[in-house]
Amino acid sequence: MNKQFKAVSMDCTQEQFESLRPHLEKIEGVDFTKDDDPSYDVWGSITNNYDHIPLAIGAIIRDHSDYRTYIGAFNPKAFIEACGGEWVEEKPSMKDAS
Repeated sequence: MNKQFKAVSMDCTQEQFESLRPHLEKIEGVDFTKDDDPSYDVWGSITNNYDHIPLAIGAIIRDHSDYRTYIGAFNPKAFIEACGGEWVEEKPSMKDAS
């Protein structure tokens, strides 16, 4: 597992966040205390250092801050790796194949 944290932000809708969340939950130290924030559809971006706290996941207005790398378009692999995790592609189950 990649242990290197890097502060990032990227464009993200609520639907995209919901698909990303299970992957984030596998990373030790990830904090979703910002779940009371408005929808990602309202703010438009996600960050992994909300309020400058590493691994605090939260919705933000799109930004290009000097302390955060802006990934751009939704890229779950890049976001997970920036959180210190390893991206694992979900394999379709046998049930999905039928």
